[in-house]
Amino acid sequence: MKRLLIALLSLVLLAACQPTPEEDAVKQKDTVAMIDTVRDANANEPDGAKTSVRDQMPGRLEWDFTTETRNVHITADAPIRVLSDGSFPLLRCERRGFGAADNLAICKALMHADTVYESVPQRTKKDVAKQIEGLMEVLNDTERKSEIWKDYTEEEIENELLPMWREKLQALQELYRTLPDTDDPVPNPVWDGRIDVQTAVVAGPYDDQLRDCDFTVLDVGQEKPHFWQLHYTKAGEWNSSWYYGDIETIDPSQYDTAHPGASMTPDQAIASVQALLDPFVRTTVNGVYWDDNRSDTSGADSDFHLKEAYIVELCPVYYGSAAGMYLSTSTAGEDVEMQGGSYAPLWNRELIAAAVNDEGVLMLVWQEPLKVTEVVSENCPLLPFEEIETIVKQQLNRYLANDWQQNGSVTISRVELGLVRIAEPNEMERALLAPVWCFFGEGNYPGIPQPIRYNSGNPLLMINAIDGTIIDPEAGY
Repeated sequence: MKRLLIALLSLVLLAACQPTPEEDAVKQKDTVAMIDTVRDANANEPDGAKTSVRDQMPGRLEWDFTTETRNVHITADAPIRVLSDGSFPLLRCERRGFGAADNLAICKALMHADTVYESVPQRTKKDVAKQIEGLMEVLNDTERKSEIWKDYTEEEIENELLPMWREKLQALQELYRTLPDTDDPVPNPVWDGRIDVQTAVVAGPYDDQLRDCDFTVLDVGQEKPHFWQLHYTKAGEWNSSWYYGDIETIDPSQYDTAHPGASMTPDQAIASVQALLDPFVRTTVNGVYWDDNRSDTSGADSDFHLKEAYIVELCPVYYGSAAGMYLSTSTAGEDVEMQGGSYAPLWNRELIAAAVNDEGVLMLVWQEPLKVTEVVSENCPLLPFEEIETIVKQQLNRYLANDWQQNGSVTISRVELGLVRIAEPNEMERALLAPVWCFFGEGNYPGIPQPIRYNSGNPLLMINAIDGTIIDPEAGY
């Protein structure tokens, strides 16, 4: 679990590999003008008229040319994926967060339980008496205190350690007085959905009755926590080395074929996760692959083994269009003054993923859920794809202009049009979900031993599909 959290947090700090666009390319952004363009176009349309995006797009992107700046050879034979049922909306959104009701409902669904309990140490009155005895022995033995706290100053011992230990002793003594005079363990209390830094919940009143879930939450100081993950810890450890957006996805044509390590197919794994999430959010599949956990065998034995499972990545769907899983974090640091106002870095992107095998859903990760607060338009006017192609070719001359990229090559393997959260000027708490073109692939450059992967965590280029401006994938504007 720790490795997975580190992997996820590393993406929050990830810096994209391409250079920052030149100043004149950044200055052209004007979100207010983009919104006015959308509203003006919609005002001139007949009521209820919608543009079918899919009908306007070619099925593949085919390129073979060389950049003028550094002689980088660009090739493409890539499928074009449109993440929409029809037209694309323009939406205002804000962080929804997770409340106690959300936490409780999802835990019940994941654990197939009508009641969820908060896991507490299963102690009898005799166990508590031993703890009290051990604490009092230390507090009453000057020599032992000196040995245990030898690395602390007298002031720290007097003002911090002793009060903390005395408070702990008082709490144990109060618990002792309330426990029955039996050797029966104390049952877990029913959980109300509220969480602290780490809350473990179980499906039964005693820890050893049913396997439990670890409920890990970051940023719990917020009014509504906005990152959490659930994973089982009793029936085997889920300890994946998974890095989001850096995967080898199973070919969709193979979704109906089960991996040798599982009886379920990828399609069945996807369906089981979506069924769990359907009451809370509509989703579409972004990718799926099999993780055999061979990269980590620490602690693996016959009683506590590492799990093998499908990793299923999902995109949330808003008004018929999917919000693609592309990097959009707060790494930019300072506000940037551009036409139309000051653009501040955004919070982290929404992320939904799960690990699932024949035993069920082993892990569920959901980060930064959004709430749509305004539908600016249900039918955005989009630039023709031929114009997007022209813009991309121009920008590749900018992005591939470093000395170390001279005589390199870039292969574009995937192109997607999906909703991406972008900043609005002078806004810290709200953002826009807008249609954006994303280009993915791989770069090979002389002197660089390993290829640079332009994947979901580091797209090669992101182009606003409405006005053709360049989206900075790090900052989100």
